[in-house]
Amino acid sequence: MSEIEWRLRLTASHNVSEILPLIAFFNERAVGIAVGAIHALNSSIAHIYQMWVAPENSGKGVTKRLMSAIIEWAKQLNLRVLTLDVAASQIEAVNLYKNLGFQTSESQAAKAISASGTINPTMTITMQLNIN
Repeated sequence: MSEIEWRLRLTASHNVSEILPLIAFFNERAVGIAVGAIHALNSSIAHIYQMWVAPENSGKGVTKRLMSAIIEWAKQLNLRVLTLDVAASQIEAVNLYKNLGFQTSESQAAKAISASGTINPTMTITMQLNIN
């Protein structure tokens, strides 16, 4: 991605009262982004947007470090909940988020799996982390 594309992705969130844009670097090259945002209407909940890691850096802990930074930011702001949306087909991402404590409702998980047992590739699920 070009620098302009990175900047556009980081500033794409609207109607927020607080925002935490993050860029992860590896060998002086930007390899991941994530944005934490608090919407003015509900300041006890933040949402994670724009989570992306370059495919060649997958499995190197970039996502976990970005997520940990957003979770710490949310704790410092005394938020109650962090949410994110993820494609049900992104099994590795869903499992990583679960390992970080994010949960999804059983009904959402059930909707993501068809009657034949395959994952609906167009289904997006919302995951939530309760912060104490």
